[in-house]
Amino acid sequence: MSFDKEYYNNNKQNSDRIGLLFYSNIIKNYFKPDTVLDYGCGTGHLLKRLSRIKTIKTTYGFDVSEYAKNEAKKNAKQSIIINSIDQLDNNSVDIIIALHIIEHINDNELKKIIFTFKRILKNDGIIIFSTPAKDGFAHKIKKKKWIGFSDKTHINLKSFNEWTEFFHSNDIELFKSSNDGLWDFPYETKQNKILILKIILIMIVQIFTGKLYLPYHEGETFIFLSKFN
Repeated sequence: MSFDKEYYNNNKQNSDRIGLLFYSNIIKNYFKPDTVLDYGCGTGHLLKRLSRIKTIKTTYGFDVSEYAKNEAKKNAKQSIIINSIDQLDNNSVDIIIALHIIEHINDNELKKIIFTFKRILKNDGIIIFSTPAKDGFAHKIKKKKWIGFSDKTHINLKSFNEWTEFFHSNDIELFKSSNDGLWDFPYETKQNKILILKIILIMIVQIFTGKLYLPYHEGETFIFLSKFN
C-alpha cells in the first residue's frame, strides 16, 4: 500500500488534531530540546506545533512518503524536511519522535533505523516512540475489531513485553512507559464503565499538561520515552 493522499485521508492524518497537541506538550513538559527530528513526520502538523516551542531552535522532518513530505513543506515552513536521515550529522539531535511508525516496519529494518538514530542523537538524546498497544485494554475490549488491526500496513504489532525485549536487545532503555488513553469510541461499557471513565478523565489531563499518568496498558497506544544505554 502506498502512503499517498488517500491513505492519509482515510486514516484522518491529513490535518492537525488534538493528539498532536498532546505529543507537543509531552516534549514541552519533560524536555527542553534544541533540535528535534520528527521521524515519520506525515503532513507536518506536529512539526508546526514543535516549531512554536521557544526552546526548540531547529526542527527536522522525515517521511518515506513523497506526498507527505511535500505537504509537510507547506504546513511546516519553519522546519527542514529531509530526504534521508543520513543527511544529519553525528550527535546533532536532542530528541527523535517517532509516532505510530514502528508498527509499519519489520524488525530487521527497524534495527537499521535504530542504529542510525544512535549515530545522530546526542549523548543524552531521547527517543519518543508510540505504537498500538497490542494486548492493552482497548485491544482486549474490541478483540478482532481493535483499531490496531484496521490498517494493513501494521506489520509489526507487539505486546509491551515484546517491545521491551526488542528495545533491550538494541541497547535502548525505556525510562518511562505510558498510554494515550481511549480514542476509538464506542467501547463496551457494561463491565468496564468505571475504568473507562477513569481513563478518559486522566487522558484529558494528559493532553493539556503533557504529563504521563496512565499505565502503559490502559488505552490504545503505548508511549515509550527512551534513551540508549
